[in-house]
Amino acid sequence: MKKDKEVIPVLQSKGFVSGTGIMHFDTENLSERLTQVGRFHRSNHYICLLLGTGEATFSLAQRTFKVVKDDLFLIRHGEIHRLSAIENVRGWMIFFDHISMSEGDVYALDEFIERSPLLHLKVEESAWFLSLFELMATSNGDHSALNVETTIIGHLFTSALYKIFCIYQASKMLLKYSRSPRNILITRQFNHILRQQFKAYRFPIDYARAMNISLGYLNDTVRAVSGKTVSACIQQELIIEAKHLLSRSELSIKEVAVNLGFKDPKYFHKIFLRHTGQSPGAFRKSNDDEPE
Repeated sequence: MKKDKEVIPVLQSKGFVSGTGIMHFDTENLSERLTQVGRFHRSNHYICLLLGTGEATFSLAQRTFKVVKDDLFLIRHGEIHRLSAIENVRGWMIFFDHISMSEGDVYALDEFIERSPLLHLKVEESAWFLSLFELMATSNGDHSALNVETTIIGHLFTSALYKIFCIYQASKMLLKYSRSPRNILITRQFNHILRQQFKAYRFPIDYARAMNISLGYLNDTVRAVSGKTVSACIQQELIIEAKHLLSRSELSIKEVAVNLGFKDPKYFHKIFLRHTGQSPGAFRKSNDDEPE
């Protein structure tokens, strides 16, 4: 598998209106971008894809998803992914950032996507989204009154977002927490900050300070909801990123350790071995023969 020496690149999207953009997702439009999106990368936005025809294959970290007609597929901002294959695809791609959502919606959406980024829609649900996205695209192209356009795009996107939330909830894929809504919100907030800052915030106290709560309260809340301590969550996120860099880049093991904030590569080796049962070198070797 060919890898990139550089740290996994971040692709920037332009053309946001009210924090939201939309484009046709089809073979013709993608042909010029396959060099970029066909490599493992991160995006500075969320992605929502709905296919009307054809199929597309996406690789996310260690998972692969085949998206077909009437499938809704979501990718978190910052998540490593690539478009592996397309065949006669036609549909819509929505890209949006956190500006278009409330703080609580961001936390909830991150949790939903973590559990299952692929939703198999009913025919009537797919038709509803296709109609809405068509309307968004029409509004997006009308620049006669920018303020009105911004308002329309924002409201239409909000409708789509809450429809997605309803489908997730109806699918019963979410955990049924017996804890208080506040505990769930705190845990979602912690998880969101963790995904954004895990390289910079290495200790549980960093997160408690960022959230303006005591370390004991944060640890008790996260453990009650997720079953894991804050320290365990931090190390898990570091190991996930380490696996990405070891399998998707040609950074040396020492460079991977430095990228993740480890001053001592031997300590990184020890932590990785403890969590995976393999040394970083053995893990990289076992992934060298994976197909690109």
